Amino acid sequence: MGKRWSEEELEFIEKHWGNKSISDISKHLNRTYGAVLTKSERMNLGGATIATGAFTANQLAVATGVDHRTVRRWLKRGLPYKKIILTKKEMYFIKAENFWKWAKDRQHIDFRKIQRGVLIPEPNWLSDKINQQVINTTHRHNKPWSQVEDATLNHLLVKGKTYKQIGSTMGRTGKSIERRIRFLYYKARKGA
Repeated sequence: MGKRWSEEELEFIEKHWGNKSISDISKHLNRTYGAVLTKSERMNLGGATIATGAFTANQLAVATGVDHRTVRRWLKRGLPYKKIILTKKEMYFIKAENFWKWAKDRQHIDFRKIQRGVLIPEPNWLSDKINQQVINTTHRHNKPWSQVEDATLNHLLVKGKTYKQIGSTMGRTGKSIERRIRFLYYKARKGA
């Protein structure tokens, strides 16, 4: 049977759990790695996520509906994180509030894929972002073109708008606009 744990040692573990590696804690307390790990489990300090109050990169990937490699790219692009060595490997932890601050003005994040109620507290602007992305991606797939739409398309094309801009204005994809222009050009040549 090992030596008893002092109140100071228990307080040290509780205070530094998640902020220091288990190795650092064990060295400071002059205890074995296994002893500190076992004691933390008996103290119900929880795993890495509970210990840090943050999400691992993999957990963030699941919550946001992306691949873990995408989260690694986000980290390289400035998403604030904390690197901790709880076991023998490096782990990256991201606090929900840091993710939301970082993500707010990012264009490449599909907010529609984010699991609601997981990355809490959720910001007030999230619902608006999701609604905007839904509107921007709702296109008229396989809908027939009207004469009014053809006239609008021609007008925007003459104004020098790109296919993508025209598509966004008309609720269609850029590819759909391109195909319609080709069709109208072919129809005009054939009729002439």
